[in-house]
Amino acid sequence: MRFIFSYLKKYRGMIAAAMTIKSIAALGELMLPYVLEHMVDDVVPRQSRALIFGWGAVMIALAVFVRQTNVKANRTSTKVAKESIYEIRRDLFWKSLGLSGNQVDEFGLPSLNSRMTSDSYNVQNFIRSFQAMGVRAPILLIGGIAITLTMDVGLASVLCILAPIMIGLVVFVSWKGIPLYEKVQQCVDDIVRIMRENITGIRVVKALSKEDYEMRRFGEANEQMAGKDIRAGIVMALPGPLMTFVLNVGLTIVVVVGAVRVNGGLTRPGVILAFLTYFNMISMGVMGLNRVFMMMSKANASAARIAAVVHAEDELTPLPEAEAAVTERTRAIVPVHYAGVACEMDTIMEIADRHRLAVIEDAAQGIMSTYKGRALGTIGNFGCFSFHETKNYSMGEGGALLIRDEKDVEEAEIIREKGTNRSKYYRGQIDKYTWINYGSSYLPSDMNAAYLYAQLEIAEEINDARLAAWNRYYENLRPLAESGKIELPVVPEGCVHNGHMFYIKAADLGERTELIDYLKKNDIHSVFHYIPLHTAPAGLKFGRFHGEDRYTTRESERLARLPMYYGLTGEQVDYICDTVKKFYA
Repeated sequence: MRFIFSYLKKYRGMIAAAMTIKSIAALGELMLPYVLEHMVDDVVPRQSRALIFGWGAVMIALAVFVRQTNVKANRTSTKVAKESIYEIRRDLFWKSLGLSGNQVDEFGLPSLNSRMTSDSYNVQNFIRSFQAMGVRAPILLIGGIAITLTMDVGLASVLCILAPIMIGLVVFVSWKGIPLYEKVQQCVDDIVRIMRENITGIRVVKALSKEDYEMRRFGEANEQMAGKDIRAGIVMALPGPLMTFVLNVGLTIVVVVGAVRVNGGLTRPGVILAFLTYFNMISMGVMGLNRVFMMMSKANASAARIAAVVHAEDELTPLPEAEAAVTERTRAIVPVHYAGVACEMDTIMEIADRHRLAVIEDAAQGIMSTYKGRALGTIGNFGCFSFHETKNYSMGEGGALLIRDEKDVEEAEIIREKGTNRSKYYRGQIDKYTWINYGSSYLPSDMNAAYLYAQLEIAEEINDARLAAWNRYYENLRPLAESGKIELPVVPEGCVHNGHMFYIKAADLGERTELIDYLKKNDIHSVFHYIPLHTAPAGLKFGRFHGEDRYTTRESERLARLPMYYGLTGEQVDYICDTVKKFYA
């Protein structure tokens, strides 16, 4: 169970919400027989149609409320189960790909297949059921007994005697059933293995006339699995007829004893009706617990099998994905320091050195940011800054190129000066300048440079103000992140960022779209940031995506930027955060 709950930590807010809503629904369900008893014993004798219709309307409203809250709780629990099992299957899949040959032989391909399918299905069912049925069942059981004790202690004693018997049966059967399901899963692995061997080696089987042998082999494995599955099913099905027997005995006792007490004037007819309903609820609670225990039995066995693979020791040293993308045509690596947060530059520089590649840092958003004490843009061969109007320091349009090796400076000057050696002429190194190579006019105007220079003079002040706003966003929205409703930016250890942007990640594209629309209606300008380059027309034409798109597209569809600029006040940040909280309330 620890393995399952380790994946549910990030969803604890949603789980708490689902269980709270389910608890409210179960409490509402417990009130229905109580209202019925009041109508039969107190309202009907008054012979007032208005009161009867009024209390009938109360019952209808209560029933509708119970239904709607149950639907909401079930949807939330299903969403948690779907998203958490996606992560479990993802980790299991990628771990399976990285297993060594010895580990694959040890687990077996058929076993890995069944862990990915039937085992993960058992875990998903348990995650969903324990949030709903795992809450509803004990409330119906305990609440039903508690309410009946307040109505008629004599009749309630019947329930108090029978309830422990039913619970004991459920616990005993579930305790016996857990080992049986583990054996069933092992038999499933054997059948899958035999089928896989027959499919992949069908030519050999036919060539050696082994069809009869393989059929007997499969038949024996099938009979063994069927026998163990039937035995496990019989054991886990025992509570059904036993519970029905106990339930009918209890109902008979309630009716007989209740009739005697009604005739004797010790109780009222409505109480008997309510007792019959509560008895059914209590039995449903016990049966619900039985189903939860049964699913837990399967999930516990399945989770242990999945965890054995996921937590298997890494016997292979994986090649970093960045290095795996390098080909004989690769000439440079271009790391993008997104949002002013540095890439893992030590690893990138090691890969570049091994393959003799240039490193061109895209530090457009990284001015004033550092990686392990080194300014971004100064680590690679080249560093590119942007002074676009959306950056921390702006000159409208413009940028800067940082060059590490002096031998590259002259060529950069020629490209900047329309392909000429005009810079050397201005320094007096030559008596006239001429056209040398390709280039263009990349020189900013004096007005643009002056506009930028004034900001650079107070660069620290601007940087501190942006970081203050960033930190205020983070602290205000931390509770939403801790409840699992959003994700906040992550700044790895060793990285110092510059507060270039503050973004949050919604659950999916639909939720992000609704969030941006909601903020817009409240006069807050929020935008999504980028479309993955590999999906753009030029990306499809000139580039290629290495590996599997597990994160790029998914994360781009979740990201929404909140307002961030020099001069943003603390009150404005608070208002924006309050509006985001209202959206998720």
